[in-house]
Amino acid sequence: MNILGVIPARYASTRLPGKPLADICGKPLIRHVYERAARSSLLADLAVATDDERILEAVRSFGGRAVLTSPDHPNGTCRVAEAVAESDADIVINIQGDEPLIDPAMIDETARLLIDDPEADSSTLCAPLRCDADLDDPSVVKVVRDLRGFALYFSRSAIPFRRTAADVLLYEHIGIYGYRADFLRRYVTLPSTPLSEAESLEQLRILEHGHTMKVGVTRAAHRGHTLGPRGGPPPHGRRRDAMSGAARPPTLVILLSDGIRGHLSQSRGVAGWLARTAGLAVTEMEVPRLTGWQKVWRLKVRGRSIPSMSRSDLAGWLDGTGAGALLDEARAAVAQGGHDEGRILVLSAGSGAAPFTLALARALGARACTLMTPSVLGTKPFDFAVVPEHDGPERRDNVLATLGAPNAIFPDELERRAAELSALHPPRSPDAREGWAFLIGGDDQNYAISPSWVDETLAPLLEEGARRGADLYVTTSRRTSLDAESAIERVASANGAVRMLLLASRDPMNPVPGMLGLCARAFVTEDSVSMASEAVTAGREVLLLRIGRRGGLRGALQRMTERLVNAHALPPGFLWGPPRFDRLFAALEEAGYVREASTGAETGRTQPASPLNEARRAAEWILERWA
Repeated sequence: MNILGVIPARYASTRLPGKPLADICGKPLIRHVYERAARSSLLADLAVATDDERILEAVRSFGGRAVLTSPDHPNGTCRVAEAVAESDADIVINIQGDEPLIDPAMIDETARLLIDDPEADSSTLCAPLRCDADLDDPSVVKVVRDLRGFALYFSRSAIPFRRTAADVLLYEHIGIYGYRADFLRRYVTLPSTPLSEAESLEQLRILEHGHTMKVGVTRAAHRGHTLGPRGGPPPHGRRRDAMSGAARPPTLVILLSDGIRGHLSQSRGVAGWLARTAGLAVTEMEVPRLTGWQKVWRLKVRGRSIPSMSRSDLAGWLDGTGAGALLDEARAAVAQGGHDEGRILVLSAGSGAAPFTLALARALGARACTLMTPSVLGTKPFDFAVVPEHDGPERRDNVLATLGAPNAIFPDELERRAAELSALHPPRSPDAREGWAFLIGGDDQNYAISPSWVDETLAPLLEEGARRGADLYVTTSRRTSLDAESAIERVASANGAVRMLLLASRDPMNPVPGMLGLCARAFVTEDSVSMASEAVTAGREVLLLRIGRRGGLRGALQRMTERLVNAHALPPGFLWGPPRFDRLFAALEEAGYVREASTGAETGRTQPASPLNEARRAAEWILERWA
């Protein structure tokens, strides 16, 4: 797809004539805009469209591309349309010429909205409105969207009017536009409209003529209006949220990863919804993976003292664990984005990353969030803790109990991921009735998948799917044994309906989002809470595959504990391993999200429950409690 970026720049200006040539740190304003826009990963070409020879020569002098357009255009959109009239562009991005600090990611986001949604004629961005003064400032344009993200209205007034106390975010419009090239040519011929004239907002003309504009909440770091209402510095002290009176939400999430895919999925899910909801930036960093005595001493012994350490002690602890560079990298990200330390969240999942999360947050003056209960620190020292109910979370104000695991399944991205997977593994024919996904876990201290299970349980289900005309997609996990993978490969290869078999021991690709995008039904083994949670979040019909528990002493103790709990001799918090998972799946089944699959031919079909999105709930909870 051919995507062109155009920066309209006229010399005449009522308030500041010659603004594109204004000197900023030794460079003209237009050069700053051009150089940042050129960093976009999706633009095939970039040009300045101007009405003045001086701007034309200035752009060409630093090696940029510029075209001379008519001086008679009433607005920048018409100037852009003239500049691309003879091009073969599919998508055109209108980049404002007075935004020297524009984030190139915003350009890509604007283009991606059109790439991903064929119903959109045009696109733009918004960010949550957070400043009291901006609510009634007519220079700050507000936008309201429908449930699919399409613009309903733009206004210089505060919209929507909040008659009730409903928690509705107000959004500030960010002035960048994307157009399908054929629509752009049609749009500039449309007559002006009453609302566009009344509000002096040309984008309203698109809506009044019945065309569509997709509005995405930017994930890039959007500074918004950081100055006070008169252009001076903001007032001292903590600023307040325009909608709720709470402290302003975070602008940056530092996501720490321990390298475990399931943990990273949880973290990316919560961080992703924070970005979508609050328009903040997200940066990922890897924590050191300590082993042996270093792990015991640094994490489990010294790590217990992190809550009481000073900032200098925390920096020393991080340096001693090999994470000194992590602190330097985080400080650089904070400085580059101009973030206030009180508006930074450090987030991770899993016990291995939790001490680094708390130490880094305290060293930066930021807040810390852990997903899952850290074995060494517990949840008490953290500002936010998101813990699955089956883990028996502590009942604290800073703890949110979830049903299942948060995950990085974003319903609006499933179609795109499905298209990507379908291109690699196309359906047998357009007549395929449906897709079935098989998400196979593997061995751990509690469960084991054997070749006999593959023959007795998986093979009949694959045969039944083929009989019904379903396309079958199968993936294993990193925990699947080689013996089990060999058996799965054998039965899958013998079934012509299997469109994809991904063996995790041979291919690091994560196909699950694409599989859930393609398939209406998902079979998930009982050992994997994460994959079951992903399937539920995607809104699929989820069928649980029993694989059996390991025996031995641990299994005997688990069975004994389970009997004592069922007899009310012990509280549920004493459960561990599979019994906890049983509690989770029982809760999911009771709520209508999961049902157990029978062995052999699976014949029933139920209507899936509405999606359960715990990552989104966690993000909204964090923002609500930020104060």
